[in-house]
Amino acid sequence: PSLNFITHNNYIPFKKRKNDIAFCGSVAPKFVKRYNLLNKLKKKFNIKIVRHALDINLYNKELLNTKIVINIYSNEYNKIFDYYRNTYLLANKCLFISEYPDNIDLGIEKNLIGFDKHLIFFNEENIENTLNKYLKLNNHEYDELVNKQYNWFVKQNNMDDYLKKIL
Repeated sequence: PSLNFITHNNYIPFKKRKNDIAFCGSVAPKFVKRYNLLNKLKKKFNIKIVRHALDINLYNKELLNTKIVINIYSNEYNKIFDYYRNTYLLANKCLFISEYPDNIDLGIEKNLIGFDKHLIFFNEENIENTLNKYLKLNNHEYDELVNKQYNWFVKQNNMDDYLKKIL
């Protein structure tokens, strides 16, 4: 909840958002897979690239006006649950769709138990179908879906539990 910036005052209904899809991060050619996949998707979808979250006002403005935020890994060898990107998106009830992470040990990361039942994933072969499916949501379906993601994430990552252990 402390990361949440979207309020009732600045909320834009799903169907009125101008960007279909946003990607946050580097699209440098050195990230070949990400670079190629985003260029392919740009031919079929209205995609907004937000290169850095450092300009938080621009970042927030784009997220408010985007239907789906996608996460594409930069390398094949480092497919982890990206807390840096994902936590902020989930805390703000953004519809977040990611490549499936390969390197999760639920014995260590117990806070991710159930991730595959609450979050939406794609692979390169089905990304277009996945995006088309979720772009067709109505406002109510969208709200239900992002609330499901948010409620799972907040429950699994309750900071009170961590603080009790530390204190």
